[in-house]
Amino acid sequence: MCIRDSFKNLPEKYRTKVPTALLAYMIALLVTRLKLSGPEALYDLIWACNVGLIVAIYGMYTNNSVLVGSSMVLISIDQVLWYIDILGYLFTKKFPIGVAKYLTWEGQPFIKKVFSMHHIWFIPLLLKILKNSGGLSNSSFLMSVKLSLLLSVIARLTTPKMIKSSHGETYLNINLSWECWKDIKLKFLHLCNDMPMYMTVPFNNTLWNSGNFVFFLLLKKLLKVLNSVDGKSLK
Repeated sequence: MCIRDSFKNLPEKYRTKVPTALLAYMIALLVTRLKLSGPEALYDLIWACNVGLIVAIYGMYTNNSVLVGSSMVLISIDQVLWYIDILGYLFTKKFPIGVAKYLTWEGQPFIKKVFSMHHIWFIPLLLKILKNSGGLSNSSFLMSVKLSLLLSVIARLTTPKMIKSSHGETYLNINLSWECWKDIKLKFLHLCNDMPMYMTVPFNNTLWNSGNFVFFLLLKKLLKVLNSVDGKSLK
C-alpha cells in the first residue's frame, strides 16, 4: 500500500498556522534543551515523540494526511500510557506504568517538564486534524512501523544507554534501543535488556508496534465515529 493511499486534502489552517506553531514549539524545545544539557540535547531529537512532531509538521505543510496519521500512530502506545501515568499520579501520587516517572526524577528542570507536555496534547490535536481530513489510513500504520524500526536502529548505533558529564549520569535509552524503560517494572518486558542489537531492537520494536497496532485500530474507529457524528449534525 503506497504512501498516497487514502490521500485527503487537509483544511487550510492545518497546512499553515498549526504546523508553524508546532515548528515554533520544536525550536523552543531544542533551544531550551541545548541550554540545559549542551550538545547532548541533540540526542533528544531522535526520540520517536520528537520525530513524530517533525513528521506531523512536514505532513501538514505538504498537505499529506497519511504522514500526519503515521506520526500519531508512531507514538500512540507511549502517549496513551502517559495518560494512565498522569491520571494515576494525580489521584495516587504514583505512576502505574512508569513511562512518565522521569518527570519526578531528582534534578529534573521545570522547563523540561513543560516541554514534555506534547505527550498529552499531541494525539488530541492530530485527532482534530484527521477528523477533518478523511480519517486514518492503513498506510499510516505501515509507515509508523518502518519509522519505529529505523529510529530504534539509529538510536542504538548512535547513542549510548547512559552518558556521564559534569552534571552526573544521564539515562538516555532512546527509543528503548538498549532496554525496556527502567521505570517500567513488568519483568517480561525486560527479557532482552542489554542484549545485542539484533535481539533487543526486534524484541522491543515488536512490543512497541503491537501496542501501536491496537491503538491504531481504536483511533481509526474513533475517527469514524467522530466523522459520523459530524455528518449527522450537518443534516
